[in-house]
Amino acid sequence: MPRFTASIHAFASRPRLSGYSTTKGAVMAMTRGLALELGPDKIRVNAVCPGPVDTAMLRGFAKTEEARDRISTGVWGLKRLGSPEEAAGPILWLASDESTFVTGAAFVVDGGTLAAI
Repeated sequence: MPRFTASIHAFASRPRLSGYSTTKGAVMAMTRGLALELGPDKIRVNAVCPGPVDTAMLRGFAKTEEARDRISTGVWGLKRLGSPEEAAGPILWLASDESTFVTGAAFVVDGGTLAAI
């Protein structure tokens, strides 16, 4: 079963992130299209859309603890960065037999960030 990683930026962008948001929006369009095309063959296609997660990518542009603290203040719901393990939870669920009726879906894992936009 294909599982894609998109981003909350597929749904809302920020200044200087238009290229990134465009590519993540394309991932979502591909997720929905492939879900329709492959569904008759019992192949499910979904995407996980993380928000601010404390990964090597985030640390690449938020190099200091102060910079990461500024990002975490933008997480309106939980007011902290997510962990890679927290972002992996929905991926594990999608790979399980508990999600056999789920396809073409986007799972937002962002601590409430997108809810405030």
